Formats: sequence, C-alpha cells, structure tokens
Amino acid sequence: MIMLGPAYILPGVERSIGQLLSVLEKPNAPSPLCRVIPFPSPAHPLQLKTGAPLVMGILNVTPDSFSDGEEARVSEAALAHIVELALSLIEQGADIIDIGGMSTRPGVDDKDVTAEEEMARVLPIIQALRVEGIEVPISIDTFRAQVAELAILAGASCINDVRGGREPGMLEVMAKMDVPVILMHSRGDSKEMLTAKAHDYSAHGGVITGVREEMKETVERAEKAGVKSWNIILDPGIGFAKSQEGNLQLLHALPTLFSSETGLESYATLVGASRKGFIGKVLNRPVAKEREFGNAAVTAVCCQSQRVDIVRVHEPRPATDVIRMLAAIQDSGHSS
Repeated sequence: MIMLGPAYILPGVERSIGQLLSVLEKPNAPSPLCRVIPFPSPAHPLQLKTGAPLVMGILNVTPDSFSDGEEARVSEAALAHIVELALSLIEQGADIIDIGGMSTRPGVDDKDVTAEEEMARVLPIIQALRVEGIEVPISIDTFRAQVAELAILAGASCINDVRGGREPGMLEVMAKMDVPVILMHSRGDSKEMLTAKAHDYSAHGGVITGVREEMKETVERAEKAGVKSWNIILDPGIGFAKSQEGNLQLLHALPTLFSSETGLESYATLVGASRKGFIGKVLNRPVAKEREFGNAAVTAVCCQSQRVDIVRVHEPRPATDVIRMLAAIQDSGHSS
C-alpha cells in the first residue's frame, strides 16, 4: 500500500509532494505538512507533534483489571459512574479515551468474560458518551471482531487490539470499519505470554529485533487484508510476552525501534506501560496505583525518544504535566 508523504512522486506531474509544497513555502517557514490520525466523526482527526505525545486515558469497565478493577464498574447502576470517570479523564487532559470490557492482563482466563458480557459492558458506555456530546476519539480495547465492529457502530473511533489482528475476522473488521487501529505486539494468549518460550527472542537476535520483525509481519497481514496504512498505529506491547529486562530494553530502544531500515518509520506509534508489573519490580511498588512516578519516567522517555505519538495511561494529568514541561524546556532552547 502506498504511503503518501513529502517524498511521494505524483503521477503525471513527476514531482514529489515535498517539491511542490516547497514552491508555496516562504523562506524559514515551517512545513505545511503535518501528521494526523484520521479519527472519524463525531470525533476529529488529531495532529501529531514530535516529542509531545497525545494522551490516551484508560477506562476499564471491568471488576478484575490489575490496576483499577472494581465490581462497581459492572453493576446495573454503573453507567452514570463510568460516564463521570470518562469525563474526569478528559478534564485531566486525555486526548483519547480507551474503553475495555475485559481484562487482558497476563495470566487471566480469556473465557472468563464472554463476548456478550463484554459488549454489555462497553456498548452502553460508548453510546452514553456520544449522547453526552463527547467528541474526543473513543477507542475500543478488544481482540474480538464482533465486539470491535459493534463498538464502532455505537460511536467508537478506533480499535485497540492487544493481539494485533490475530483473532479470526478482526483484520477484516478493521478494514471494513475503516478507522484507526492499534496493532499491539504480543505472543499467544494471556497465559501463554507468561511462558519462557514467549519471552525468548533469541531466534531473532534479541527482543528489539524480534519485535521489529514480528510487527512488520503484523503490518503486512493487516494491509493485505485491506487495512489502510494511514490508519495503522503500532504498539510494541510493553508487558506482553516480554521479560523484565526485555521491557526495559524496548523502552531504551524507542528512538530507533521502528527505524527506517524496517520500513515501519511512517506509522504512528503508541506506548502503554502505565502501572505495569515491570515498573513495580524496579521501584519495589507491589501496589499498582503507587507507580505513578515510574509512569512519569516512562512518559518522559517516550517524549525524549521523538518517536512515540501516543502514551496510554491510567491518570492523564501527571502524563500531560510531564509532556508540557518537557515541551516548554525544549521550546526555550529553540528561542535562545
């Protein structure tokens, strides 16, 4: 699939988009080209800015998520409570809301929640937020094709798939719905990802090369199924089928993880490390909600990498503070 960008040669004109735009540009003016994620109506496309990621706020509608699961989120009277939580995420600075109706934490049994239960949890929330007039992009966090399709029809703007389109029918739904999709790197199901085999990337020469190569295969499958390249957002899957050291190595490698030699440099990227176990191990914080300072460090690394477009977090306000502060420091250097 053709990626349109400044180097693309327009047929019949035989000049690149960049060359044509340069004729219109004033000296020293910034390029009129900008990268966007084309979220559909009633949401709006979001512009991407290098070094200042968008913030995706996590809204778990589950009783058993590792960080914030509670029975109150799935009770018959929960709808108003969940809407308030979503509004709070937006007030804290979330650019995108990611709604999930079943836990995908490592070790969970995928059969604990049926597709019907998952839909009963998430579809009313999506519909209620749109009725409220909320226009921020809503992402549906699911690996089930049926749930993804009905969520988009209910008003969601994006599909966030922790299995990268591996489940039956998912890539076809992604292509049919024609919305941005997050393809996360992972191996196996929630239990298999804990095994030594899932953590072994020696055949690829290490976790960094392994994730790159497997993400490239994921992209090729998605595009072959009809998913548009500009709708694809790549997620290296921190915490999924990686060892403690593997997670840290991937974060360290963010500046070059999807580099030009892989052919993945044109895709938007997301990192979701919020409150995950590897942070708890480093900081000796067994309680997930006590890992916000570790989250802040990861957000800072994402900003400084210049290669992360979205950070997925449980608490948007600390993340937005880190992003804004780093941007202010960087901007002061440009004006000196």
